Amino acid sequence: MLTEIPTSINGEQVESLLQNINNHRNEESIDLELPVNLTFTGFSALPSLFQFLITWKRLPNSGKLIIKAPDTLLPEYWTKDYYLLFASILAWDNDIVNKNGESLKNIIRPLNREFFNNFWKNNTEQIIKNDSVLFLFIDHIPNGLLPILYSNGKLRGESEFDNITDAIVDLALKKHGTLNKYIKQIQPSLNRILYESFDNTNNWATQSHTGKILSPSIRGIFAKFHELNRNQMNLLQDSLGFTTYLKELKIRNQERLGLINTFLEITIFDSGSGLAQVFSGKSNEFLSLEEEYDYVRKCLRKHNTSHTAVGTAYARGIGLHKIMSTLNDTGGFLKIRTGRMSLFRDFLNVKFFNPNNDKYNEALLDWDNNSSIPNIRPYADGTVISIVIPQIVSQ
Repeated sequence: MLTEIPTSINGEQVESLLQNINNHRNEESIDLELPVNLTFTGFSALPSLFQFLITWKRLPNSGKLIIKAPDTLLPEYWTKDYYLLFASILAWDNDIVNKNGESLKNIIRPLNREFFNNFWKNNTEQIIKNDSVLFLFIDHIPNGLLPILYSNGKLRGESEFDNITDAIVDLALKKHGTLNKYIKQIQPSLNRILYESFDNTNNWATQSHTGKILSPSIRGIFAKFHELNRNQMNLLQDSLGFTTYLKELKIRNQERLGLINTFLEITIFDSGSGLAQVFSGKSNEFLSLEEEYDYVRKCLRKHNTSHTAVGTAYARGIGLHKIMSTLNDTGGFLKIRTGRMSLFRDFLNVKFFNPNNDKYNEALLDWDNNSSIPNIRPYADGTVISIVIPQIVSQ
C-alpha cells in the first residue's frame, strides 16, 4: 500500500493520514511518498506531520520512504524546511528511494551530517529556516544528543537552557529588532517552559509505558515566529478555540498602542508512548477515551507522578503544572496531541488559577468542538505539546 502526503498540509489532513495508516496496520507494507515544496497551514502543522511520521515508523509494516524530487535538486530542498531531514533520519533503517526506486541514502547522508555539524559547531545561523528553528535530539545515532542541551549524554540543568532560549530569541529579533523589550520580558518564562517540558520528555521519549527501550527514539523543540497580518490570521484559524484566542490577542494588542501583533510558537515533541500510557502504565487499547482524558488531565496536577515510576522525576505531573502556571501568567495557549485526543487550553480567556476559591482549573477542551468531552481521533504515537507565548506579557 502507498500513502501519499499531499503538497499542502494542515491539522485535519494529518488526522486523515493517521486514520489511513491505522486502517491498514494489517497489510503487508505501507510505503510513504513524500513530496518536496510542502506548504503548512494552521497552528502547529509541521510538528503534527512529525507525529504522523513517528506513528508510521512505529508500525510493524512501515515500508519505503519515497521522496518525489530529482536527485540533483535534493540539496536545494534540504535547505528550505525540516520535514525531509526529519523523515529521512526517522526512516533511515527503511529503504529511502526516489520515484524510480533508486536509493537516495548516499545523497542524503552528507546533507543530514551537515545539519548536525552546524549544531555541534554552535552555528545556529545555518540552522534557522525562514521564521523557524528546529532542535533535534536522537538516541539511536552517534552524536545525536546535541551539546546545546546535553553534556556526555546527560540533560543539562535549567540554568543552561539559556543556550536554546537565546537561539529562539535570536530568531524573533532577526525579524523585528524593535521587540527587544518584549523579548526580555518573556525570556524567563520561555526558559522555564522549555526546561520543564523537555525535562519530562527527555524521560518519556526513550521508553514505552512498559519500560521497553524505544528505537528509534527522537525528541525535539521547534520554534516559529509569527507576525499576525491578515493573511497569517486566516491561515492559522483552523479551530474555533484558537480563532477565539487570536481574535482576543489582536484586540488586546490594539488597545496598547505601538505593539506589533506577534507571538512565538514553541513545540516540544517526542516519539514515546503518549501521556496517558506513560502516566497509567497501561496500553492504549486497555484505556477508554474517558480514562485516557482523565490521565492526561492528571499530568497537569501539581505533585502527580507517573504510575511507572512513582516518587521519581520521570514524567512527573508537576512539570506540566508549572507550564500551565507560566502560560497563565503570560496569557498563552496550549495544544496537546497525544494518543487519541487533540486538546487545547486558552489562558488568555480562561485563567488556570482562580484566586476567589484558591483552586486550579485544569480543564482541557477538544480541538474541534470546544467540549470537555473529547472526540476520538486516530491513534498517534508520541506526544506533541504546542505553546503560544504572546506579546502580551502582564495580564
